[in-house]
Amino acid sequence: RTRQMMLTGEVPPEQLAFEADYEEISSKISKLREIEDSLRESLRASEEKFTKIKRDANNCVESLLHCRKLRRRYGDETETLNLEESRAAGGSPDNFELKTKIKAHKVFANMVISSYKKTIELLRKRQEKFLLIQALNELAGIYYAADNLSEAEVQWSDGVDTVFQSLYVIKNFRSVVAENESLCDKFGLRECLIGGMMLYRLSTYCGETKLHFSSECLLFGAELLSAPFKLALPNPQMHAEFRSFRCRDILTGRDLFSDENIINSSVLISALQKMSFKLLDREEFAKALPLLTFFEYIALEVVQSDKLVAQARLMKGVALANLGYINEAWQ
Repeated sequence: RTRQMMLTGEVPPEQLAFEADYEEISSKISKLREIEDSLRESLRASEEKFTKIKRDANNCVESLLHCRKLRRRYGDETETLNLEESRAAGGSPDNFELKTKIKAHKVFANMVISSYKKTIELLRKRQEKFLLIQALNELAGIYYAADNLSEAEVQWSDGVDTVFQSLYVIKNFRSVVAENESLCDKFGLRECLIGGMMLYRLSTYCGETKLHFSSECLLFGAELLSAPFKLALPNPQMHAEFRSFRCRDILTGRDLFSDENIINSSVLISALQKMSFKLLDREEFAKALPLLTFFEYIALEVVQSDKLVAQARLMKGVALANLGYINEAWQ
């Protein structure tokens, strides 16, 4: 305050301007603090939700890992029991100890199935799509091992539906393929490969008495297992180009076989081999070429089997010859 103001009681303009600026700045500071407090609260709430999501995801993974331990134990016990049954085949039909083991094994199978069902329910609730696909595929395998083909078919079909997030997708697969130029880009590379293996099993194991269903699964599976060829360039644009094409050009660095629980190279190469045979029998030579090229890649780079490599190249030559590429077939 100035001496003049103290003598006259008048407030100078500078003081009035200062007080007005002070009130304006104080008001802005107060509003900014309110915004800061609101942002801090939103950040805290987001961190809590993220922590909960991570905890739920970890619970899902742990639950599936527990199921896989039980499944591995079930597989080991099944092999041991089959060996004991083969040894006792010529012995006494009233083998009490063996009958007791068989009964206990069935009880254990039901326990494994129950564990998988609980895990699948949890995965559906948490919307863990990729883990759910794996769990459904594994549960179907247990049902198949337990000679329950009807339930195995249900689980494998459900697994294929989960890949595409659509019901009864096997019946409508042609529209799915037509609407999506690159299935792997849309639904994921590993998802498509697992879906192809499930369709192979549906066609082979569950379609013996349902020929149309088996045929549809075969054709849909062929589309999924040939989908990786559209992931990147260069890829074959003509049938003749499959003769010299190597899948390593599009699959290098994708680490497909790091976890055998997700994609087992033995199962995949078996699916490619048998589906290729079926396609050649149906004279679907163009559809067989991508599968045979993929088959050759796994046999050469992953399994490293000279016999399977020779088989893949021979079958590829047959397909090319039937498509009219005689020179390429014999190169």
